Amino acid sequence: TEPLVPGVHPERIDKAHAMSWFDAERLCLLAAQQLAVDRDWYATAFQLGWWMTIFHYRRALYQDYLTTWRNGLAVSAHLDSVARAIAHRSLGRAYSRVRRFPESLAHLNKSLEIAEADQNYADQVRTHQALGLVHGGRLKDHATALTHFTEALRLAEQLHHQVWQAEAHNEIALCLATLKRFDEARPHSEQALIQLRAAGDRDGEADVMDNMGLIAYQAGDYQRAVAFYRQCIDAYREQ
Repeated sequence: TEPLVPGVHPERIDKAHAMSWFDAERLCLLAAQQLAVDRDWYATAFQLGWWMTIFHYRRALYQDYLTTWRNGLAVSAHLDSVARAIAHRSLGRAYSRVRRFPESLAHLNKSLEIAEADQNYADQVRTHQALGLVHGGRLKDHATALTHFTEALRLAEQLHHQVWQAEAHNEIALCLATLKRFDEARPHSEQALIQLRAAGDRDGEADVMDNMGLIAYQAGDYQRAVAFYRQCIDAYREQ
């Protein structure tokens, strides 16, 4: 990120105000990125796509998501291999949201290929997670998803990244539960919750409790499922 222009002071705001700002400036931001692409401001165009990603995801603006990362991939050709890996992964995620799964998997596999060539474990973790979500959440191929999430966990452990480990544990638990392997699933959920609470990641806790509710429901433990879902709702309301 380039240094701020003298006299510019970032304003610190909460998530609700940030989302309201993105709502108001959505079309301007899309136009700004396109201008950056047209002017060959490669890094700026890439960064604008990066900073709009969470907004597009949370507002389900998937066509915008797709547009910004098509632009992101185009400009990444003029940047480094890390940018190219991120662009392919982000575009793969965007294609999955509009249910274009062959394109999604092609871009995600390309991202993984780049990250492996660079021996970039961090990008490998994120891409294995993305591949797992497409195979499991979208294509219902839970065995393949489990393979990707297990590899993501192995790499996250090498990096000593607590949150990424927790995310992998959470997704492994969901895959195992879907495969009716409930006794194997629970320890992964419990470990995910421990690690996210230690990291102070309340958003991640909500996701884990959502999955723990589903696992309990699938196992026929309805009372426990209701308890987890209530905790999950409380956590999501805090976001």
